Amino acid sequence: MKVNMKRFMNNLLTVGKVGLNKEGGITRTCFSKEYYKALNILEKLFLEANLEVTIDKVGNIVGYRKGKRNDAKSIMIGSHLDTVINGGLYDGNLGVIAGLEIINILNDLNIQTEHPIEIVGFNAEEGSELGVTFGSRVMIGRQNLEIEAIENKLGVYNLKISDLKEAKKDMSKVGAFIELHIEQGGYLISNNYEIGVVNGIVGIRRYKIEIVGESNHGGTTPMILRKDPVFIAGKFIDKINRLSKEEYNYPFVSTIGNISVEPGMYNVIPEKVTLFLECRDIKEENLNCFIEKVKKYSKTFGNEYKINIKQEFYEPAKMLSPIMIEEIKKVTDELKLKNIIISSGAGHDSQELIYKVPTGMIFIPSVDGISHSPKEYSTEEQIEKGIQVLFDTIINLDKNEKI
Repeated sequence: MKVNMKRFMNNLLTVGKVGLNKEGGITRTCFSKEYYKALNILEKLFLEANLEVTIDKVGNIVGYRKGKRNDAKSIMIGSHLDTVINGGLYDGNLGVIAGLEIINILNDLNIQTEHPIEIVGFNAEEGSELGVTFGSRVMIGRQNLEIEAIENKLGVYNLKISDLKEAKKDMSKVGAFIELHIEQGGYLISNNYEIGVVNGIVGIRRYKIEIVGESNHGGTTPMILRKDPVFIAGKFIDKINRLSKEEYNYPFVSTIGNISVEPGMYNVIPEKVTLFLECRDIKEENLNCFIEKVKKYSKTFGNEYKINIKQEFYEPAKMLSPIMIEEIKKVTDELKLKNIIISSGAGHDSQELIYKVPTGMIFIPSVDGISHSPKEYSTEEQIEKGIQVLFDTIINLDKNEKI
């Protein structure tokens, strides 16, 4: 099998450059006119590939190719079609168009699989008022329809709760889901790996660390008499950085994403500093251990400062399916591609699909580890290897009686 890279790149650019701005970035946010323009183009490409096409009311598109067996569950391939503001060509779009290329290759070779093949382009993976991975959550029926003010949030996009109910797919008829994606980081490229076999998607914790000191005049209060929370915040930042680097291994990361200083004036010693901390890892025990060490550190300042650490957000780690990891790993080894089992530091639609069906992910390298940027790039050689792994994995899954 040989990937038709000319065809693939033409399709990738035809769909992916919708929303291109003068600076080279792409803005195709969920529910935007750019999104629906790309969706209409993709629909035509699906129809040209002889797929049966459905588009639900939340903007997810599915292309369906019949299999030999009417009773067989489908093998679903895909990713998301929306982008961040001023994003790149490859995030999400790569996985959707790779799925289309798989169909085109099967058509070229006149291969009819035992299982039906479905190609999906999800909407709203990147997030909105409705949260991240909205399209895939709705499709598999995991969107909570009882949350407060959901009708108002849906109204922003001219949606109703009934639209979400209608968009729910019968996932009992799907046997597996597989997503090809750029890594969006620098681990593969910096270590010369050609393929990442994804074992899971990291858990995310977010905290507010509030440090309260004593506000006073910035010009008249001697340094020795100050209770300045900014000084303590600096110590916290250094401690968090050293803990993260010295006591935990990749993929553990921590980020101080914002700092709030109150009252925030040149000539006033602040009363309060708030650090906005996020930490991620595939191992929940590491996240628990890390925050306990941060809390323990907070007690070393005694009663001179009031320090409060509050969890604001929690998303558990999601392990992908062993059967899918095994199939992807086997194919990659057979192709003699240098590969590694890797965890995803970013969220993906796969983290939703795993609740319903065996799910796997394939990573290809991101040049310079850049993503969510106009500079986002993967070479044609890297892409071709990813599509080859995807194709061979699907062929193997088609023969697997467990799917």
